[in-house]
Amino acid sequence: MTRPELQVGRVLRSSTRSFTIGCAVMQPDIPAFGSFVRANGPTDNSLIYGLIYDVSTQDDLFVRQFITADTPDEVVLDQRRNRQVPI
Repeated sequence: MTRPELQVGRVLRSSTRSFTIGCAVMQPDIPAFGSFVRANGPTDNSLIYGLIYDVSTQDDLFVRQFITADTPDEVVLDQRRNRQVPI
């Protein structure tokens, strides 16, 4: 049985060896570390297969300012659920 197509993020950068996507974190339905995945290629009938082997959360200037501010809990929760972060 095949799993239905699931879009988890967008390609941020790619090369002939790998690609990096940005996606929302903390979602139970996204593929986990070690998962075998498939992505659409540049043409309609090309597919790219891969293995999730590196998962990371990176900071940026916004995140650094966000943690030092006295931010309400609702805003922190919103950023955790809705922000796009590279993995």
